[in-house]
Amino acid sequence: MKHTIFLFSILNLKIICDYQRNLRTICPLWLIKIYLWFLEVPITFMKSAELKSVAKLTAKLTAELTIEVPDLSATDHLGRLLAETLPDGSVVALIGTLGSGKTRLVQSVAHYSGVEEGIVSSPTFVLLHEYDGNRPIYHFDTYRLTNEEEFRQLSPDDYFEGNGVTFIEWADKYPAVLPEEHLEIRIEITGNTARRFKITAFGNMFNKTICSIKQYK
Repeated sequence: MKHTIFLFSILNLKIICDYQRNLRTICPLWLIKIYLWFLEVPITFMKSAELKSVAKLTAKLTAELTIEVPDLSATDHLGRLLAETLPDGSVVALIGTLGSGKTRLVQSVAHYSGVEEGIVSSPTFVLLHEYDGNRPIYHFDTYRLTNEEEFRQLSPDDYFEGNGVTFIEWADKYPAVLPEEHLEIRIEITGNTARRFKITAFGNMFNKTICSIKQYK
């Protein structure tokens, strides 16, 4: 409702100003001030999360593709492509049911990023794992979190703004926390080891990654 008022008010102001220009007059400064004050009121009372959600509505979806992966070796190959092409500061939102392979994909990326073999595991109970490799890998799991504030208490923005790569399992629970530019990977179980990966890029920073995955297809 607040968003509607906001847009309607801007349109109203434009109509009034256009009307007055047609009369060869200038839109009075007092009228502009009144409208600006009116617009400021609903914004002031909007929560930061709501404002971020509005901003995400304008986030540019730059690419979307779906790939079918027949087995674990193919999943490993996808992990290698991600490790080689994701730019520093990437945030990857992992979405899928229990057992779909979210952690398995992170393990593959970590392996090809120089992380010690066998140490990558699901952070469900500890919420966050940090791994040292060619560059840092940050691995969040929001499954056990009960609200957005609990997620924010982990200071995710500090990791998003770093030089590593951040993976977030169950990222669809709290989309308002994600940065505007991120890579979304939805994983669907299609067989014993087969998976369908739907990959959506928000932002131009993932162009190289998307091109590499398209070639893999």
